Amino acid sequence: MAKRLKTGNTKRKINLDPQGVLAPLRANAKVARNLVDDFTLVGRPGDTVFSLIPNTPAAEQWATEHLPEDAQHFGRGICVEHRYMGAILEGILSDGLKVTQ
Repeated sequence: MAKRLKTGNTKRKINLDPQGVLAPLRANAKVARNLVDDFTLVGRPGDTVFSLIPNTPAAEQWATEHLPEDAQHFGRGICVEHRYMGAILEGILSDGLKVTQ
C-alpha cells in the first residue's frame, strides 16, 4: 500500500537537488558569465570580410563610439573588411576589452 503524503505544511522548502549534483553547474555558470569576452571575431586568415560580434554592453558602446554608423551588419555581427580589422582590433585591445575568435 502506498504512503500518503501530508500536505499540511506548505511553507516547507523542498530540496530538488538532495545530492548536490547541480551545485557545480551553478558555480560554473556564474564563472562563465564573468568570463564572456567582449567581442567574438568570426573569420579565418584569407577571408575578405570578418564579423565582429559585440557580446557585452561595454562592447556595444565601444562599437557605437568607434565604428561608422553605416557599417554593414549580418545578424548581430558587424561586417569588417580585412584591411581595417588590424586597426579595429588594436583599438579594442588598447581600450581594455577582450576579443575571442
